[in-house]
Amino acid sequence: MPIGEFCTKNAVTARGGETVACPAIRMKEKNVGAIVVVDRYGVPTGIITDRDIAVKVVAQAKDPGSTPSTMP
Repeated sequence: MPIGEFCTKNAVTARGGETVACPAIRMKEKNVGAIVVVDRYGVPTGIITDRDIAVKVVAQAKDPGSTPSTMP
C-alpha cells in the first residue's frame, strides 16, 4: 500500500507568530497532535506538536496566550 493512503491530505496549519494557544485550540478542534507552521505565503517553516506545547510551554510555566508558536 502506498504511504499516501495513510497520510492526512489536508494538513492543519498555524501561522508563525501566533500564540501557542491558537494551535493548541486547533489541535483540539481537529483532533490532531501536530500542526504545520507556515509563513505568510503558506510555505511550511516548521511543525508544532502537542509535546512541544507540554514540554516547552506548560512544563516551564509559560503563558500559552502570550508565547509565540515559533520558538527557538
